[in-house]
Amino acid sequence: MISEKVQERIDARKAASESVNDNAPRQTSDFKPTFDFKAYRVRSVDCAAMADGFTQITVGYSAVRAPQIVWAMEFMHGADVHGESFVSPRFQAFLSSLHMSSIDDGDQLVGRYFAVRDGGNKPDEFATLEYASACLRCDMDAYQCRLAYAAQYAADEAKAGEYPIAA
Repeated sequence: MISEKVQERIDARKAASESVNDNAPRQTSDFKPTFDFKAYRVRSVDCAAMADGFTQITVGYSAVRAPQIVWAMEFMHGADVHGESFVSPRFQAFLSSLHMSSIDDGDQLVGRYFAVRDGGNKPDEFATLEYASACLRCDMDAYQCRLAYAAQYAADEAKAGEYPIAA
């Protein structure tokens, strides 16, 4: 949690930078989130039976901020050699990011939102929107603390320069 003094300094610094030029972009270019998740929406689901008994599930999805561009992810689902159901860990992670554990029909996924990073090639690259938002908020708070610390350090250096130590 940020102390009141630090928060006041952050607010004062923001106000000062905005008063100089209201049209200037904010100084957030240095902010780089640790977890670079992006929000997507499921547009379509297509299931195709394969000759080996597996089902290929193709999910069409688009970015929330660019809905006109649709990408596709492919997953495999089916019965393995022992007759047990096979679900890829990546598909299970995708379902979890949609707050689902299983589906009966592909249409259950259409319209749902999820977050993904680095293209979703691994199971741990999928997340719920809530988790992605919490990661971003945590990163932003840490960034604000670093800015406040830097401002305090600069102020302390300036103060030390005003009152040189007598030899």
